[in-house]
Amino acid sequence: MIRLNIVVEGQTEEEFVNEVLCDELATFDIFTSARRVQTSRKKGIKHSGGGVNRSCEKLIQDLMRWINEDKQANARFSMMIDYYGLATDCIEQQLSMVDKTKTHLMQLEDAFATRINDRRFIPYLQYHEFEGLLFTDPDCFLTAYPRLEAEKIQALHNIRAQFATPEEINNSPETAPSKRIMAIIHGYDKIADGNLIALEIGFQRLYAENPHFAAWIDQIKTSATKPKS
Repeated sequence: MIRLNIVVEGQTEEEFVNEVLCDELATFDIFTSARRVQTSRKKGIKHSGGGVNRSCEKLIQDLMRWINEDKQANARFSMMIDYYGLATDCIEQQLSMVDKTKTHLMQLEDAFATRINDRRFIPYLQYHEFEGLLFTDPDCFLTAYPRLEAEKIQALHNIRAQFATPEEINNSPETAPSKRIMAIIHGYDKIADGNLIALEIGFQRLYAENPHFAAWIDQIKTSATKPKS
């Protein structure tokens, strides 16, 4: 049995881990827990979720705190954080040491692995953010918005058609996947509706059509079959 501990960006990602990933990974004897990155502590009260774009140092501190709390060989650690808007100042030294032929996102993941320096850790940055996964099947937006007009569904399909994979949707700070959705669906609620749509799409389609996400899942499954130290 493997215990997988994931630090996530916010409530949406936490629910995604609990509602979508947990059942799939459990079939491989991997039991998953998620907790939101701690953004601040005031008067002894922890504040979690979001804020990673301001400082990835908080993310690293949370990861190291959890890793140091659990030294067991059957523990694994990962993260589910948006690449979009991530501050990277705290890993610039590690970033300068990695293979320059890799994409920037993979360079950052390698830099996180170097900084964490624990073989049980599996880095993962969402390319570009959670909402990119929802473009796997725009028709599934009807689950959350059953009265959504056909032209709006078509507009979502048109965006999807412009990119090789759903997770690649983005080409400027103004066109992140969530901003594209909100421009079409003005009442879009990331927390309430995002995972409803993801559940309707289903893990298998998310895995099949999003190669970077799939590679993360494969790493997790592989790590469960190899001893870590």
